Amino acid sequence: DVSVGDLAMTLLSGAALALPGPSRELVGDGLADALEDSGATHVMLPAPLLGTLPEERPLPRLRCVVSGGEALSPGLVARWSAGRTVINAYGPTETTVAATLSDPLSPDTTPPIGRPVAGTRVLVLDDRLRPVPVGVAG
Repeated sequence: DVSVGDLAMTLLSGAALALPGPSRELVGDGLADALEDSGATHVMLPAPLLGTLPEERPLPRLRCVVSGGEALSPGLVARWSAGRTVINAYGPTETTVAATLSDPLSPDTTPPIGRPVAGTRVLVLDDRLRPVPVGVAG
């Protein structure tokens, strides 16, 4: 489902979308190579994949990192926020792609799941699909 969002954001903003060949391994150094070769400035990666990028490969052209799919650790935020924007995205399977986005993150805070995407609202529901009070698990 993330690919749909990537395609839409790319095409609607007039940017170029880089698609590496099928034989390329897209973890660790292979992913870093693909990002460098494409000249990527923006990337959306789940936290576990972001964590495979070698620390000795700073990827200076990369200006914005959006991470979703799994919790983004404070360590990854600290590592990737120096000189670039890092945003945490949250979207349960039922909503596709992203339901909330954080403000740009700083390395000294625990990453929040953010606020509802513009034009939407987020509700936490109980097992009967009724809204629960703030702070109550749904």
